[in-house]
Amino acid sequence: MSSQSQPLGRRERGKLERAARIADAAAALFDEAPFSEVTTQAIARSADVAEGTLFRYACSKTELLVMALNTRFEAALEDGLAKASALPTLDTAGRLDALASALLAIGEHRPDNAALYQRELLFPTMSGDYLTEGERIARRWESAIAEPFKDLAAALAAKAPHAVEPLKREGRLAASAAWDAIQLSVARRARAGFPPLSHADLRGQFELLVRALTRTEVVNNNPITIQESR
Repeated sequence: MSSQSQPLGRRERGKLERAARIADAAAALFDEAPFSEVTTQAIARSADVAEGTLFRYACSKTELLVMALNTRFEAALEDGLAKASALPTLDTAGRLDALASALLAIGEHRPDNAALYQRELLFPTMSGDYLTEGERIARRWESAIAEPFKDLAAALAAKAPHAVEPLKREGRLAASAAWDAIQLSVARRARAGFPPLSHADLRGQFELLVRALTRTEVVNNNPITIQESR
């Protein structure tokens, strides 16, 4: 028996095509209006499917939001990774900036909907394949944010082999702090009365974390330093 996957049948292709139309229609409408103002009837009409058909693909409007933004967040990740990969390996802050800018661009026009998507992944009110997919994408994002710190920690460890484990740990903590800063920036943009972090401030936080990691004291209070590529 061939190990190659069998081509999809007409029925499966039709289901995938309808799911894509629904996701695209939902994303477009959620771009135009707050979550509360978008109706499932409007999404069904825009996707050219009956409302009953719509609910075979997503059980609620919240699930439609997750379905729609999953595609956006994964596409943004690929864009951010491509831009980050064009930078020098040790331009840690620059690589983080490229990734964060790609993620934050998703919610520029509708930060309220981006924050609702974020909240659903953190504190879900639903279950199912779209939530699972969103959680997978979020883990990919978190890993992508950690990668520049891993590379920096590895470069530092090459100069101080005795400090490999402390550097790994501090690189992991720095990555976690960077990811939290990005998540908080998404949430603050959707909350009235809480001014969002500016691009310069977020970049400044990344640079602060890089300086903290490159000044780690490991032996005899001697800091390890490495020149960042620019």
